[in-house]
Amino acid sequence: MNISVEKSDTGKPIIAGETNLPDQTKLMIGYEDEAWRKCDPEKPCLNGQHFYSSYTVVRGRFSTGPSPRTLNAGKYWATVLMPYSEHQPEEVQAVIGRHGERLKGRLVKKKSDGSLVEADHPFTVP
Repeated sequence: MNISVEKSDTGKPIIAGETNLPDQTKLMIGYEDEAWRKCDPEKPCLNGQHFYSSYTVVRGRFSTGPSPRTLNAGKYWATVLMPYSEHQPEEVQAVIGRHGERLKGRLVKKKSDGSLVEADHPFTVP
């Protein structure tokens, strides 16, 4: 998976990339800043900026369009997550397996509920 972050005409980030995941794969794509990444996932977090939304792989590509928010200056990570196979369309499950068992590579995370794919890419807002 290749991820790039570009700046829109309004200066807001656009996260785009290429993947070998099947077309119609559902992805969660977004960004997090350093403060958000330091939050304890078991507790409410009042610090930091983050945003995620759903997108679909089309012809091996994905793109978010401009962020709905203006980002403060600082370091961020663009994150792309393929949720568990059970959340994928039947045609995607036919390729990756009912529990993601056919997924392979360094971005594949094996969990007790199945496998998912996760990648991130750092970027800085001046």
